[in-house]
Amino acid sequence: MFRKYVDDGAPLLVWDGGEEGAGSEGFTIDPAVCISPTCPCREMQLGVRRIAGGAAGTVVEGAGPTVWVPFDIDKGEIVVPEGAKGDETAGPRIDALRAALKPVHVGHLRERWRRVKGQQRPDEWRDQDWSKIDLEVMVPYFDVFPSAWDLSAEHGGRRFWVMDYWCLVPGCGCNELRADVMGERGGSVGFVRVEAEGWKVVEVEGDRVAGEIWEALAADAHDRRMLEKRRLSMLRVARELPAFLGSSVASRRRGAAGAVGRNEPCPCGSGKKFKRCCGE
Repeated sequence: MFRKYVDDGAPLLVWDGGEEGAGSEGFTIDPAVCISPTCPCREMQLGVRRIAGGAAGTVVEGAGPTVWVPFDIDKGEIVVPEGAKGDETAGPRIDALRAALKPVHVGHLRERWRRVKGQQRPDEWRDQDWSKIDLEVMVPYFDVFPSAWDLSAEHGGRRFWVMDYWCLVPGCGCNELRADVMGERGGSVGFVRVEAEGWKVVEVEGDRVAGEIWEALAADAHDRRMLEKRRLSMLRVARELPAFLGSSVASRRRGAAGAVGRNEPCPCGSGKKFKRCCGE
C-alpha cells in the first residue's frame, strides 16, 4: 500500500551518467499533463532545464531558458525533432537528455501521466475490484481512488507519508477517519483517529509524533482542501456503493451487524461503540 511518490511540485532530476555529485551535470524535468477528460492524447510536455550538481546534494541551475518538448507515453521517449524555436541550445540539450533518460525515469513519467488522467474521472472507484476490498473496516482512500496524490507532511526536517482510511457505511454518522503515518522507509510511525470537522486529532496509537505529523498536514491550506475533497468523495461512494454492488454489500453489512454487540467496537474501525456508530 505504501507509495514513494508525492505530487509536491518538485521536478524530476535526471543526471548524466546516472550519478549526482559536485560538478555533475543533469536536468530538471517539469512534466505537464493534459487534464481534458475528453482528450485522447498519449503524450505529455516536459519542461527541461540544464543544471549542475553542487556540494552536499544541492542543485545549481544552469543558464538558459526552460525548453518544452513532447514525450510519447507509449514509446517512452522524446519525439521532438532536432532544434527548437529559436533556442540554439535546444538540440544538444535534448540529445543529452535522451541519452540520460533511464527506464526508471520513463516509469516515473508514465506513472504521473496515468495518475493525472485518472484524477479527471470522479467515478474511478467503479473500476476497482470490490471483491478484494474489506467493507467491514475503514477503507484506504487509495483502494477506492488509486490515481490520487499521496498525502505527505514535513516534520523535524523529514518527510512523512499519510495513508487515510474512511468509513464506507452508507449513512454512518461517525464523521471520523483513521490515518496511518509512515516514515521514509515505509514503516508505520503510528495511527491517529481524526475528527473530520476541523481535522482535530482524537486519539493516537503508537508514537505521539504521529499526531504532530497529522497536525502539520492539517495546518496546510492546500492539504486541508484536499482532505475535504477526499471526505466528500468517500461520502458519495458510500451513498452510491450499495446500488452499484447490489445485494452483496447489503448482505455483508447485515452479516457484520449480526455478529457485533451494541456495546462492542464498531467493525468499521471508527473506534466508537457499534450502537453509537453504524448501529444507529
